[in-house]
Amino acid sequence: MSVANFVADFVQNTLHLDPLNVGRGLVGVTFIVAGRSTLKTFQHSRDITFEAPKYRGGKHRQHTRYHAFRGATLALAASTVQVFAMWMSPERDLNPTVYYSQWILALGHYGGWYIPYLFPKGFWVQGAKELRAPVWAAEYGHIVALATNVLALLVARPKYFLKN
Repeated sequence: MSVANFVADFVQNTLHLDPLNVGRGLVGVTFIVAGRSTLKTFQHSRDITFEAPKYRGGKHRQHTRYHAFRGATLALAASTVQVFAMWMSPERDLNPTVYYSQWILALGHYGGWYIPYLFPKGFWVQGAKELRAPVWAAEYGHIVALATNVLALLVARPKYFLKN
């Protein structure tokens, strides 16, 4: 039995809860928690101390703020699509393609937070510090958002694979 089937079975048959409703609740928590991080990223895009005055290649010093804005809009889109798929889609429209698309979106969104942890020090940029969240409070929020999104997808899985 796969992890997804085990989690979904536990919710449905042991707790006697509708997997889609549990998934909706979890993805709602994800949206709120990830939204806090997204708001912080939007704040960075407005903060001139977030600029890189010595940035090479003739780029403007505000280039880092531009990337913060871009990252925040992408994060907002990723979180919104997750909510939209689970909350707004009629159950008959949930299918394996939507399910796997949500996983790809989640991996892309949260991969930006956690893939850098796989790199040994100095691997990505020689002599530089690792890419990390600036404070542990941000890291805790990221972990909660990741965990609730993954659980939402695992729990709701049966609703995407119903035989019509």
